[in-house]
Amino acid sequence: MNTWLLIPFLVFTLCFFSVKEINAAQTPALHRIKISFDLEAPSFTGASFIELPPDTRAVIHLGDLTILGFSYTGSGFTLDDSKKTLSLEPAAKSEIVSISFEKKLADENGMHGNLVSKAGITLSGHWHPVLDLKAIHQLTATVPENFEAIAEAEEIKQTSTPRGKEFEFLFPYPVNGIHFTAGPYVIAQTPFGNGKALYTYFFPEDKDLVAEYQEMALSYLDRYEKLIGPYPYNRFSVVENRLPTGFAMPTYTLLGQAVVRLPFITQTSLGHEVVHSWFGNSVDINYARGNWAEGLTTYLADHLYDRDKNEDAVFRKNQLIKYASYVNKDNAISLKQFTSAFHLDPTQRAHAAVGYSKSMMVFHMLYTKLDDEVFFKAISDFYTRMQGRDADWDDLKASFEKVTSSDMNQFFSQWLERTDIPKLVVLDLKSEERDGRPVLLFKLVQENENAYILEVPMLIKTMGGEIHKTVSVTEKETPIEIPLTQTPLELIIDQNYDLMRQLTGNELPPVWSRFLGEPHKLAVVKDKSEKTIYGPLLEMFHFEEGHVISAAETTDELLAGHSVIFMGADLAPARAIFATAGHEESGFTLDVRTNPLNIETTAILVSASTDNELNAALGKLKHYGKYSYLHFENGRLQSKETKATESGQRYHLKPPPRGVATRQTLAFESIINDLAKKRVVYVGENHTRYEDHILQLEIIRALYELNPNLAIGMEMFSRVDQQAIDNYIARKTDERTFLKESSYFKKWGYDYRLYRDIINFARLHHVPIVALNLEKEIVSTVFKGDGVSGLDGEQHESIPNDRALDIPGYRERLAGFYMLHSRSDTEPDKFNNFLQSQALWDETMAETIAGYLGQHPDDQMVVIIGQGHAVKENAIPPRVKRRIDVEQAVVVNAADGEIDPNHADYLVHMPSSSLPQAAILGVLLEDTDAGILVTKLSEHGGAKQAGIKEKDIILTIDGVAAPDISALKIEMLFKKTDKPVLVKVKRQGSFFSSDKEIDIEVKL
Repeated sequence: MNTWLLIPFLVFTLCFFSVKEINAAQTPALHRIKISFDLEAPSFTGASFIELPPDTRAVIHLGDLTILGFSYTGSGFTLDDSKKTLSLEPAAKSEIVSISFEKKLADENGMHGNLVSKAGITLSGHWHPVLDLKAIHQLTATVPENFEAIAEAEEIKQTSTPRGKEFEFLFPYPVNGIHFTAGPYVIAQTPFGNGKALYTYFFPEDKDLVAEYQEMALSYLDRYEKLIGPYPYNRFSVVENRLPTGFAMPTYTLLGQAVVRLPFITQTSLGHEVVHSWFGNSVDINYARGNWAEGLTTYLADHLYDRDKNEDAVFRKNQLIKYASYVNKDNAISLKQFTSAFHLDPTQRAHAAVGYSKSMMVFHMLYTKLDDEVFFKAISDFYTRMQGRDADWDDLKASFEKVTSSDMNQFFSQWLERTDIPKLVVLDLKSEERDGRPVLLFKLVQENENAYILEVPMLIKTMGGEIHKTVSVTEKETPIEIPLTQTPLELIIDQNYDLMRQLTGNELPPVWSRFLGEPHKLAVVKDKSEKTIYGPLLEMFHFEEGHVISAAETTDELLAGHSVIFMGADLAPARAIFATAGHEESGFTLDVRTNPLNIETTAILVSASTDNELNAALGKLKHYGKYSYLHFENGRLQSKETKATESGQRYHLKPPPRGVATRQTLAFESIINDLAKKRVVYVGENHTRYEDHILQLEIIRALYELNPNLAIGMEMFSRVDQQAIDNYIARKTDERTFLKESSYFKKWGYDYRLYRDIINFARLHHVPIVALNLEKEIVSTVFKGDGVSGLDGEQHESIPNDRALDIPGYRERLAGFYMLHSRSDTEPDKFNNFLQSQALWDETMAETIAGYLGQHPDDQMVVIIGQGHAVKENAIPPRVKRRIDVEQAVVVNAADGEIDPNHADYLVHMPSSSLPQAAILGVLLEDTDAGILVTKLSEHGGAKQAGIKEKDIILTIDGVAAPDISALKIEMLFKKTDKPVLVKVKRQGSFFSSDKEIDIEVKL
């Protein structure tokens, strides 16, 4: 006999079942274990007797066990101290390895899955010597008298000894290792199936949960016996654990006490663990060839329960979101490469998304490819053939091929061996009329290096209803023609998420998992040198160097380049793009939003009232990856929300026509009576359309008659010019002075006559005009320069701190406008500056409106602005509402023809009208240091006919000095057509003559 370390072997008296009882046909390795505990230490001591069949080479893994003694009846063994392994050479006859060991636990917190305490015992980590081959396991354990114990077993024996209760467990099927749990359990038993029994092992404080767990476990066992085949063991136990586990072992499931108490576990996770009795335990996994069991179990349990509630499409979408959150080209693996992953471990989330989510979707695609009966017939065949054996994907494929009598190699190979997933795009979508009927035409493109063979479900919405189609595609680009009977309005690809594919941006909600899976995160803190309550949250992530920045260091470029988390929703850069977060004042809130500066990324706003509130919620965040908004109070979840996104890849052809029933049209008087009840009335305009301004004046006049406490807000003037407006309304200045002091022609420039009647009405009746806008120079600097970051300190002081860039539809509406008016192909980085500049306009005007209303609680305001600023769903109105809760209405002239109820409350049909021809000189001008330079002359204007020439400098008009173009426009405003004016110009002399001033009479 060989000895090791010269430590005498501890001798235990073992009472075991005979090997013949276990398997008469052949004798596998037999592993007998005896164990006892010291709850005070805490520690346990054990002995292993491993009987190896003849000609068996084995390796025993010792982990971090302390070996007290060792003996081996054979002759050849090797100890590798570095790997903590014992290698045994094969022998001609059966040999026995005897190992005594102990393990002292550092504390009672259950590190590495093992816990020994007076509250309970759990051995689910490496707690005994483990063979590298499967063996029959027999376990004898001595525990305190008040404990009950459970392990994998078809039969359990219990006796009383002077040292406590002794339990003997036999599990007659070869496994790699065994688990053990004990504690002060209340045991309940109920029969099921054919002579089988269900047990529950619950702690006394949770005994009220037993009835529900028994009822639900029985329903699952019955359901899966009918769906798959007979339950594979004699007993099934639901066991409560002091540690936070969710394990499925042969014959029992081990659920953490905190998990058991969650109200939804009986509806979800319990069934998942029950299914593992069939798949993962009875039919084991050949890990070397890929783990199929997690995906199949998820499909047969979690997905099936949501299908019962008609929520299976939502479940599948969530799996695709999870995959999109965690898997990228750098960490993607194939399904055949997936072995195992703990989905709550941050380092394993990508693998879990493959092994659970992608795998589940593969089974769903099999299901949709076949039908219900055929699919489950194949699953049942797989179970029947492979029960008690290790299985791989090829064994699954064999069952599906057997049941369908078809070759399924192509299907399985593309989904199991590839690391990419399909990315579908529709191009060249259009509708044509052919022989009196519409035909839908488009190209379905796979943006992958190699094409998948797919069955793509489609929904076509037409003016006459919906049409469902499934299209087979085998190439990277597939032209598709679909004859229809009604005009198509919208094409939706895979609305119910039947395909494993990449989601489009409009389908992906901003959820916590997307930030968790982002490889390049950015954290914004108030001050890097200052410790805050958000420190523990920062420590959750391993930020790259330089990826934690202070609020003062933040730029639009940095925010656009990362998924960002703001450690405090009140930080200035957070308020600059999201305005006020609207979080609860108490507790902890995590708020995930789409980053408006880069819609491919997320931005997180967090708020915590105290460090205790943050710490209480922190450990729970890993369970809520699919949510966009979470609020906790004292660590308890109070509310959760996932932002709604589109279902399926949606492509719009043309909107259906809209109309207004003429019997429902309102008289102008009725509209005014409605508007009189609103604190703010927006009358949107096309700046150059005269009838829009007539409408504005008519509404102002009518509302004034009903309520003289009226103010007029005007986009056309900057806030710095308010005094000039006040002076004119108060009759302290004349019109020329007003136009000069307000710099109207420099800052706005549109024909002043469009607004003259409105302003003069206000002057006549002493109606306040409120300058709403921001200085044009600031907006221009933001757009043309480095965004808001390019403003100097004084300019920053003049802009609103709270700016909401993420109002739904705002970015999309502006993007459409930007694409029409910019060279986006050469200036893609300019859009964020454009977005910021437009938001500055909208927020400034909203701030001014709200400020005036707050200071004048009895006043109503009519706001004169461009139609783009008046859009009621996402322009100025919601920004005013954020600041002051008042009733608002939007009125626009319906001349453009399009009716969108999200844009306005009232559409008024104004007859076409135009201003009289303005008095003009017929020149193009430029301001220079020398004065107003004539750069071009109209062929038909009076200036050319009168003798004014290019490069002349205009000095005066009718004797009034014109130092710049703005001054000239003011004077021309008071001139009439068909009347002459006297223009003094300076004309440059030749080489032989000096400059000279000439008076020229010009007929306008």
